Amino acid sequence: MGNRLSANSTLSAVNSGSFGYNADDEVSSETYDTNGNPLQLDHAAIQRDRQHGQSLRQIAKAHRISTATVQRVLREHTPTAQEQAA
Repeated sequence: MGNRLSANSTLSAVNSGSFGYNADDEVSSETYDTNGNPLQLDHAAIQRDRQHGQSLRQIAKAHRISTATVQRVLREHTPTAQEQAA
């Protein structure tokens, strides 16, 4: 894994930036609930970014969240097999 305190990119879809982390390994610029989940997420933007072909890591960097949070958001909005059949 590379330097997680800064991200530099020549790709227009991936934002460059600096990151700080607290003792619980959470991004210090975010606010979290008692379970460690970010309080404010743009679910629609995360879904849109994924539909446009961005990787989980690219989405996580752009939104300053973990890849696990990206996966959780995408999973919450994935239709079940029963919903797809209807």
